[in-house]
Formats: sequence, structure tokens, C-alpha cells
Amino acid sequence: MRNIVAIHGITGSKLNFRHFEEILEPSDHFYSFDLIGFGEEEKPECDYNVDCFLEHISKRIDELVPEGETFLLLAHSMGCILAKEYALRYPKRVQGLVFVNYPFDSKKHLYRSWLSKSFLTESTWGKLLCRSRSVWKYFFLPFFYLAEPEYFDSFLSSFNHTFYSVLSSLQHVVLEDDVKTIKKLKPKAVFISGEKDPFLDLDLFQKTENHILIPDMGHLFFRHEEKIVEIVNTFFPRGKK
Repeated sequence: MRNIVAIHGITGSKLNFRHFEEILEPSDHFYSFDLIGFGEEEKPECDYNVDCFLEHISKRIDELVPEGETFLLLAHSMGCILAKEYALRYPKRVQGLVFVNYPFDSKKHLYRSWLSKSFLTESTWGKLLCRSRSVWKYFFLPFFYLAEPEYFDSFLSSFNHTFYSVLSSLQHVVLEDDVKTIKKLKPKAVFISGEKDPFLDLDLFQKTENHILIPDMGHLFFRHEEKIVEIVNTFFPRGKK
């Protein structure tokens, strides 16, 4: 039996991990929840920094995982940064970490991307795009439904944020991340990245102790859940602490 806690990133919600629960063994206890500011969670006008997220994550974990039991953290994108920071603060609670597409090259990529740049610069266009998302997202619904019907609910949930929750998360978590602190982690950590992930810094990725590159995977891990679970089972077999 293993406890596995999933932490999503900026693009999406807890629904991104829905298929993991179907693939894992029934004896595994799998938990996922929306981060504050995203999905169905409250969206206060506050600084979405590491402390804010960790307070929320700690509260949710305490509600879900029985007291005294350890767990694996399975995290994606910005969630990897938060999982790392949680493990640095509470190393005895974390059995291990599985990072899926850790945003190594976030600073360069975010300022190259027109969409993310419109958030970071707090442009009028960026605010307009976010605040009118309930209108323009419907133009994309037919295309996404035809292309990825299994993940349609994840696509819809990716719009459940505010301009401020995205902006503040990018500014205070993603852009302020210090990848050097990875070396301070005490629990075993496994890094999984997609070969086509634009945030991948291959040099930094290959310097991590346990790293696996998945061909044909981009920043989202959709349709690669079985491979990720296979990696989890290899590095963190059931019955081993």
C-alpha cells in the first residue's frame, strides 16, 4: 500500500490526474486536490507565493493522509516546485518525489511566449483574455473535444482561475524558483520530462540523479500516464519505505 499525493500546475486542476487513479493498483491510496486560486478552490486576492501554497497544501494533506503515514508526491510543472519546497520543509513526511516536467527553463520560455508574457507584464490584453475566457473558450471546445475527448473536463477546468492567481503564481513561484535547492532534497527524487517540453533544460535535467526522458511527450503528460506509473513502480515499489 502506498499513499500518493498529486499536485497540479498552473495549466489545469486536480482533474489532470484522474486517469492515474484508474491505472494504479486498488491498494494504492491516491489523493489529488485543487490548489488555492485554481480549479474549484477559492481565489482570494493575495500573494500566491510558496508560503501561501504550502499552507494550503499542508492543510489538504493533513485532511487526506492519515497522521503518521508517509506519502509520495507526484507533481507536474509548477506543482514540482511546490512539492520540492514541501519536501524541504517536511522531509520526514515525504517518502519520495516524482517530478513530471519540472520547469527548469521557465524564465527564458515564459518571456518568449506571447501569452505568458501578456500576464507577466500585466498588459491590458492579458487581463482582457483572462476575464473574457468564459466567452472565447467556447470557440476551442469543439476542437479540443474532437482531439482529446478523454481530457475534456481537464481542458474546461484549466479556465478556472483568475488573472491575478496566474500572474502572482508565475511571479512569486515559477520565476523565483531556485533549482539549486534540488540538491538539498533528502527524499529520493525522480525527474520525468517530455522530449518536446519547451521548459526542458536538458543540461540541468541530465545532472539530476534519477532522470527519464519520455519521447513524444510535451509539457502536458496526457496519454503518458501508464508510462509514468511504470516509472513510479520501478523507483518506489509497494511495500518499501
